[in-house]
Amino acid sequence: MPNPIPNRLRPPPRTVGLNEADRSRLPSCSDCHLPAFGAFKTPHGCRLCGFCWGRLACLERLPCPGARKHHACRGAVKFHQDECSPDQEARLQLSGVFIECWNSSSGCLYIMPYMKLSTHEAQECQFKLVSCTGCHRNLLRRDLGDHQRSDECRQILIANLGNYGVPNDGDNMRIRPPPRTVGLNEADRSRLPSCSDCHLPAFGAFKTPHGCRLCGFCWGRLACLERLPCPGARKHHACQNAVKFHQDECSPDQEARLQLSCVFVECWNSSRGCLYIMPYMKLSTHEAQECQFKLVSCTGCHRNLLRRDLGDHQHSDECRQFLIANLGNYGVPNDGDN
Repeated sequence: MPNPIPNRLRPPPRTVGLNEADRSRLPSCSDCHLPAFGAFKTPHGCRLCGFCWGRLACLERLPCPGARKHHACRGAVKFHQDECSPDQEARLQLSGVFIECWNSSSGCLYIMPYMKLSTHEAQECQFKLVSCTGCHRNLLRRDLGDHQRSDECRQILIANLGNYGVPNDGDNMRIRPPPRTVGLNEADRSRLPSCSDCHLPAFGAFKTPHGCRLCGFCWGRLACLERLPCPGARKHHACQNAVKFHQDECSPDQEARLQLSCVFVECWNSSRGCLYIMPYMKLSTHEAQECQFKLVSCTGCHRNLLRRDLGDHQHSDECRQFLIANLGNYGVPNDGDN
């Protein structure tokens, strides 16, 4: 089943209740001649709907798509997608036009003003294709609840989990092992709040219903699928004979988190070369926004590489050729997924 297509690369929605005369008075696209929903103005005076604007390649300057049909830009110089500006007048005029849902072909019968289309599809439409967070299968939103409770989804999720529900790729933030502390001797470390399971400092701590303290890593390893014995039951007096419990029954241990917030730690990417040392409270911000040794994905060719190498890579012939090979006319991805 295909992945959902972002709004700007979707053809304009179909209007409802308009005759030919009414439709001819609406602002239209200079390229496809359909109503210019999500309209942009080119530097030469053409009006493009969001779909035709979205098809303009970001890689180079191209002739205006309306040059074949619109007097204002015959022979005009090439221009870049970013040189277009939103056509607020056309957008306002079309905001109250009644249209069908983008998912009408899948069964949605809802009719609404265009201004409500994005909200309806994002939050309400039961016929939108969504992805199951467990097995990553695409299906209609109305079928998601039954699917996630099915044996099929459960078996796929279990097959992709390690002990206590650790995804095999280990990329999730909450299931990373605690960062390494810096500048603490054994006595200092022994006074820090520790995890009842791994006995390391309980960064991102949670309290179980039985009084155990788990670090964010050990808490993250608890399977969400069923109720499990507390991982600390082997080592902690408070839950020797405790009944099984669910991950969601744990609560954040604010006291331990506050105590550990100022402990100095290494960056999670120290093994890749990052030498930055910081208080734990700054670790997530450093990694998300600053760390040059974090693995990031190129938006063009989807290759994973260090953040410090991303700029040079995106300007390289290798990335450019890969992106061009996966684009059709005016930058429409050949598989229709982008």
